[in-house]
Amino acid sequence: MKAVNHLPLRIAITALLAFPMLAFGQVRPDIFSFTSQERAELADLIIDYTTVEVIQMHCDYTTIMGASPGTYDIHDNFNFLPFHRTYLERLEDWLLDQGYPQYVPLPKWTGLVPPPIEFSTAGPNGNGVSPACGDPATTCANAGSDCSTPTGWTSVISLPPILQLPVLAGTSNDLCDLPFSPAGYSVDNDNSFPGGLSNVMEE
Repeated sequence: MKAVNHLPLRIAITALLAFPMLAFGQVRPDIFSFTSQERAELADLIIDYTTVEVIQMHCDYTTIMGASPGTYDIHDNFNFLPFHRTYLERLEDWLLDQGYPQYVPLPKWTGLVPPPIEFSTAGPNGNGVSPACGDPATTCANAGSDCSTPTGWTSVISLPPILQLPVLAGTSNDLCDLPFSPAGYSVDNDNSFPGGLSNVMEE
């Protein structure tokens, strides 16, 4: 399974890069339309949301799928978008419940400029990592194996060709060409290969 330090900030930031074109029902404001103080507040709120229970939800997917630990996770092509869309929807619901409607829908980051630096220093430890990362209360086999401070906060990231619109004719050149057939996921099948959806989104 991928490192849990993707929760919450890397998942949120990376997913927001692609989700503006996938969430047709919402108009997401640009993250840089918020002040630095507001961005810092949102980043800290996301850290607060990422409890042991949220991390456990991320880790339990292997068990839910009835697979052996380490052989199936939420980063394969078939499950990556549905699982993380649910994660973001629950985060938005939590923000509303906490009285922060100004951050719903979650803002987007286009990748044309470096990501907000406020997210790299969020949380009580000031390193952009939830204190729940690595908590022994989780049953994740690798819950503490990669809770290092996220890196790459000075990078500009363009959408990879496979995520760009419009849809193009041919094979292996856009999102519609990825293998999403349920029949291909009837057995343990991580499918997090270099050209897989999670990898091209997280590069």
